[in-house]
Amino acid sequence: MNRSIIDTIVELENLHWAWEKLKYFYSQEDFWSDELEIAIFQANYEDELRDIIKSIKKGKYKLSPIKPIFFPKTVDKDGNAQNRQMFWISLKDQLVWLAVMNVIGKYYDVQMPYWSYGNRLYISMFPDKERSTEKKIIWGFGPYRNTTKKTYKSFGQSWPRFRKDIYITSKIITNEMGSFTEEENEDIEINKQLAVVHKVKYKEQSFWNNTDLNDSDIYWCSLDLKKFYPNAKSFVILQNFEQYGNAIKEKFNDFEQLMILLKSLLTFKIDFTISNNYKDVEFEKIGLDKNKIDFDGIPTGLFTAGFLSNIAMLEMDTQLNRVIEENSKTTNRVALFRFVDDYTILSPSFNTSLDLINRIKETIDTQFENKLNINFDKTKPEALKNYLINKEKEKEKAEKLRINAMEAMKLDSRFPTPLMNHTLKKISMSNQISFELLDTTEEKNFLQDIEHLLTTDISEEEIREDTRLSYASSKLSILVPKKKYDYTKIYNIKCRIKEYQEKIYKNEKKDNLTTQEKTNLGVL
Repeated sequence: MNRSIIDTIVELENLHWAWEKLKYFYSQEDFWSDELEIAIFQANYEDELRDIIKSIKKGKYKLSPIKPIFFPKTVDKDGNAQNRQMFWISLKDQLVWLAVMNVIGKYYDVQMPYWSYGNRLYISMFPDKERSTEKKIIWGFGPYRNTTKKTYKSFGQSWPRFRKDIYITSKIITNEMGSFTEEENEDIEINKQLAVVHKVKYKEQSFWNNTDLNDSDIYWCSLDLKKFYPNAKSFVILQNFEQYGNAIKEKFNDFEQLMILLKSLLTFKIDFTISNNYKDVEFEKIGLDKNKIDFDGIPTGLFTAGFLSNIAMLEMDTQLNRVIEENSKTTNRVALFRFVDDYTILSPSFNTSLDLINRIKETIDTQFENKLNINFDKTKPEALKNYLINKEKEKEKAEKLRINAMEAMKLDSRFPTPLMNHTLKKISMSNQISFELLDTTEEKNFLQDIEHLLTTDISEEEIREDTRLSYASSKLSILVPKKKYDYTKIYNIKCRIKEYQEKIYKNEKKDNLTTQEKTNLGVL
């Protein structure tokens, strides 16, 4: 007889690992925590867990109200302080959500497409001893695990992979494989050996059928979703939990009880008791209305928000993946990459790129009932934004706007700067990197990124020139002296120099000896 998924969720071992993950989240600088709340929960740990188990088994678990937090962010263009929407979620609710995700997460994450990179659940990576050699390490992937403090793949694992796969794909599309570095060639070879679930199809030449892509153009664009988390509606998340839960239904006998629990865990109500300290207009600036206590979205501050955001996109991702697969059998091939709410499109066809943009918009409108939209103000390049916004308003100019967009989206395959700029935006993360802990190869790549920032002509929209030059030059001046060198090699060279110096000295001394002295020393 199949097991109960509710019983699996409330097993003490599962709750304990959820608690370990919770403490790890609280230890990170990105999240605020109440040390007193943590201490009280830990002091009453067994009683707290018993209370959770009892209420979930009875189907009566209810979330505590979430409390708005004015989380500071960068100042606006006029130098005024700004805040972004954030919520305080009770420790117990965070724990329950993590316990639920521990059990059901793997069944959904495995169904997400290979081109979805952000907020993917953590899986271990390790050197595959059977396939690795002294010169090359082949990495293997482990299963989804609960017995780890990590919930998601780290940003350092997922974002660089996202950007690197885009860059490699751009080279494959345009048959620029000959310009691949040794590292990029290894990346392609490793991708061939991965299991299907980990394989990126875009990095396979067969996907593009390069015989008809010789000297092909390549077009790119990036899209962003407007206020994604607040507008990722709970009804969509629940529908996707139901629609993509077949593996859970087959293994467990109480999927309906799970859906009841999930519905309860997605019923968020806002506690505005802090409102006396803030004006209505301040709440409006972070997208909240004090008269509306129901919050129908994903609250930032919830540790499982990243997982829920991917669940919200699961049906949409599936539909778009079908489009990509269908197009791959024609000459209208296209690649789509998603990092949370950030889309990047690559295609050898400008029209195919536009078709996919329209398909994304149509799918969003249908799935989210027009509650979620593309943020055209953040669409890149700028000329594409102008075309998408104004093509209906200014029909007499539509064709010119279209031509401008096509020219702006076209890339130089040998040096696709726009694809690299997104990575450069993240160079600020270098302040968090311990340069002393990098190996020689990592040092080289890291310094090359900063050198690129120094020497490349980047749009002022991306980063101010004086800021770029000042940052890159100062960073290089600090790091280059710290660069590791092979001191063994230097030592050996110095030893050889010393030997030569001694020989020269001896020869010079011999030349200055008298005939008798040379005879006595056995020189003659």
